[in-house]
Amino acid sequence: MNSPPPPSRPWWVTALIASAASMVVLVVALLLPLGWATVILAVGAMVFVVVLLKNPALWRRRLAGACVGATITLASAPQLRAALDLGGFGYLIVNGGGSMIALVVLAGVGLVLAALETFAERGPAGPRPQSVGGSLVQGDRNRVETHHHGPTHQAENDVVAGDKHETHHHYAAPLPSPSPPRDVDLDRYLRALLQKVSTLEIKGIASVSAINRPIEALYTPLCSVPLQPASRDAVPREPQPVPREPRRVPLPELFRATPRLLLEGQPGAGKSTFIQLVACMLARDHVEPRSGAPWRTEHLGLDPTDPPPIPALIHLSTLLVRLRRGEDLPDDERWILDILAAETCPKDHVEDHRPDHEERRRRWDDLFKEGRALLLLDGLDEVADERLRKRVLSVVGAAARAWPGARIVVTSRPISTEAMVQLGFEKAVIAPFDNEEIARFVALWSDAVYDAKAPDRSQELARTFHRALGRQCKIQRLAESPVMLTCLCVIHWNCGTLPEGRARVYREVFRWMLASRHDLRGPLGYSIEFVEDALQRLALAMMRGKVTTIDLGDAAVAIEEGIARDFPADNGTRRIQRAREWLRQECEWSHLIQEIEGDQIKFWHLTFQEFAAAWAIAGGGSTWREIEPHLGDLQWRETLALLGGCVHELSRGHVDTLMVDLLTFGEYGTLAEAALAVDVLDHIQGPLHAYNYNLPKTLRDKQKALAGRVLEIFTVQGAEAVETRTRIAAAEAIGRLGDPRLADDVDNFIDVADSPVAMGRFPITVEEFGRFVAEGGYQNRGWWESDGWAELEKKGKTEPWNWESQQEHPSRPVVGVMWYEARAYCRWLGKRLGRDVRLPKMDEWERAGTHADGPFPWGSERGASGQRLADNEIAERLANFAAQDGKLTPVGCYPAGAGPKGHVDLAGNVSEWCLDGPEGAPEERYLKGGCARDNDRSALETARYDRYWRASYASVDWGFRVVVVREMKDQAGSRATTTTRKPSSVPPLPQLHPRR
Repeated sequence: MNSPPPPSRPWWVTALIASAASMVVLVVALLLPLGWATVILAVGAMVFVVVLLKNPALWRRRLAGACVGATITLASAPQLRAALDLGGFGYLIVNGGGSMIALVVLAGVGLVLAALETFAERGPAGPRPQSVGGSLVQGDRNRVETHHHGPTHQAENDVVAGDKHETHHHYAAPLPSPSPPRDVDLDRYLRALLQKVSTLEIKGIASVSAINRPIEALYTPLCSVPLQPASRDAVPREPQPVPREPRRVPLPELFRATPRLLLEGQPGAGKSTFIQLVACMLARDHVEPRSGAPWRTEHLGLDPTDPPPIPALIHLSTLLVRLRRGEDLPDDERWILDILAAETCPKDHVEDHRPDHEERRRRWDDLFKEGRALLLLDGLDEVADERLRKRVLSVVGAAARAWPGARIVVTSRPISTEAMVQLGFEKAVIAPFDNEEIARFVALWSDAVYDAKAPDRSQELARTFHRALGRQCKIQRLAESPVMLTCLCVIHWNCGTLPEGRARVYREVFRWMLASRHDLRGPLGYSIEFVEDALQRLALAMMRGKVTTIDLGDAAVAIEEGIARDFPADNGTRRIQRAREWLRQECEWSHLIQEIEGDQIKFWHLTFQEFAAAWAIAGGGSTWREIEPHLGDLQWRETLALLGGCVHELSRGHVDTLMVDLLTFGEYGTLAEAALAVDVLDHIQGPLHAYNYNLPKTLRDKQKALAGRVLEIFTVQGAEAVETRTRIAAAEAIGRLGDPRLADDVDNFIDVADSPVAMGRFPITVEEFGRFVAEGGYQNRGWWESDGWAELEKKGKTEPWNWESQQEHPSRPVVGVMWYEARAYCRWLGKRLGRDVRLPKMDEWERAGTHADGPFPWGSERGASGQRLADNEIAERLANFAAQDGKLTPVGCYPAGAGPKGHVDLAGNVSEWCLDGPEGAPEERYLKGGCARDNDRSALETARYDRYWRASYASVDWGFRVVVVREMKDQAGSRATTTTRKPSSVPPLPQLHPRR
């Protein structure tokens, strides 16, 4: 593709071209009534256009030739003027032909040469490669400019593909000879990627900086809760079997089945580690293939006959850094291509300024369009700034549309990910570790510590850890998170015991990780106290700025005050310099912070940033003033949850002060603020159970009064005043406090029109079913039918599925129960009430949910404006519907979606068992009503979509409600006296006070 460089144009060619151009301008000027000054200015302007704008890089040579051409033309001007004055061009040609002929020839030759030069530069068939100083430059229809700094040279193997009005800058050392253009060097990229993702580190081991092991040696396979079901077209009145076994789906299975996957999980759930595993195994199959089963098949279950895609791993914090720079690019897939082009750029080249940068971008674009590359985007939750999040979502959405054949996986905490679902991503939520997975993780961790060379000692370490974990029942739930389980293992190794409370766990991790490298830090004057203070300042500054990465300079400013206190002799400039030096060194010493590309600093894990910020707030003396602006901020939820423990570590009395501030905020605020206060109080109190902290009686009474006021959210007017997320969170908190709507003596039954029964206002909740479990309902055979008891023994069930987790949400519908379990509950409740209690028949259920104005319990699918309600409007106001993670809500959170008589949750939340089933199928029973996971609105219609399934099956999406017969007769036929309970009602609201 190389071509020899064309000879430099001599100055006299430029002179002829300039003469011809200026001659044309001069003749036009002389024919018009213009002055000489105008003529000279016109000629000068033409010279400038022809010379300077043509190519500034050659201005000296061209300017010399242009000046000569302009001089010749201007010297001929008097003869032209005289000719025009005496009789025009005819006189000039007859009487002064020699001069005129010379000028005409000069102009003609110049124009011909100009045409020939243009033809030579462009070529007859479009742009032709040209060489400038040894570099091969692909021309563009407009122009391509190459700026060389230093001697003329060839940039290594460069092909500069010119775009419209694009300038390419070369910064490379001279090379002896030109080379042909090269493709993107994927081998080098994959090897570099493999170095980053092929190992996992164990940090915090006393006297050891870090232990590195291959990722497959430490990785414990993760599972997810089931994916949302695909959208279905319901057939009116035709029963549909819908199996909903609560199966934990392995992440590789989800990865294989889902081309657009949004992987969601709590802090430290293992999202990033799974992404790292995927990138590692695919990269290995490219650069380190092995005989037998490929890496991708062994660890990801991918078909060995399919070629492995090229993993394109991008941490979204890297994209944030570029977005903050304000680079001039539209918010589309080009941002991703730019990052990957830089990743595939040789390290001795300057990013984004090499002429082959555009070639690398095009190559990655082709790989995605051909489906040969897999895009892995890690850390959507790290985009805290709302404006930047919108931009990131635009970039991801554009990538998904531009590359329909490419697989894309995105990871995030459960923070405002609805927009990703709207982009066509299917959401999967990482399930917490179960006991078997915890045991496997601990075994792998113990082997890694001993490098698998001392199996006896490794097994003993695992056994002692399990014994310690068993003794600390309040901290066992922490072990369900991989990052927290790692911390627990480190603490147990170092201390021989386990503390209680997350704040204490993080505190111990910090202490050990700082102390383990103090021998390097101490001689330079950095005490552990200084380091703790600096990290707290840094974390708080990052939380305030809603960032997870921070520029090194900004980080130095954040800790400058701590430097000034510990190093008073330093002036301002020296303080910043010392801060920058310490930050870089601390990245190597404790590993609690890390330096990443572009002089950026981040914490090892976001959870540690949140803890350090909570610790800073607790010790800052202005706790309430610091957190009040962030009470409703999802990015601050984990910091608020850790805050109570941090405050308690400093002073138990300070916790009371914090609670008083929250109660006062809710008491004098709006209903929305009161609901928010109830939620945050519950969020902070939960972790404090590990510290045996309880509110003083006076504060407990205030909390109950505040919760009583917040019960207004279960009315239509109150629900409209509080956003859905806050309303649901407040309802959860009220449920844990003791929801008065679900008290044992409250009658929640509402008559069903044209029916002899009254049906429960709500589905049976966890709290209500818990009374049955607590009274031995699973051990008393008298409540069970023979088939049900046989199924119970067969399955070995002693409680509903995931009962321990369900009990954390007492006001949610109970799920994971078979039809037989629902029947047993009805018998038990009927005995307690002295009434005939049973499951509703399908037609009774439909009567309760049939509205005269439309097919839904609330009526029409058209809103007040007459427009068809969108799915998101239904999910916001009327029903728990299309919740992609299948999360249930406390009963009654959608009062506007109630049936005509006041029954709530007939649409969405959970599907409900009915008493009867399809004809000819004695083992099957109907399920009515849509569930949270449904994404087809027809499933919410009262009488349109029926499900049925075996009575012996259960699901995380299935619950039930009960009915009572209005009257029952005793054996003698007389009417029996029924046990009465208080009618269900919302307690009276306390007196509202004027807002401060």
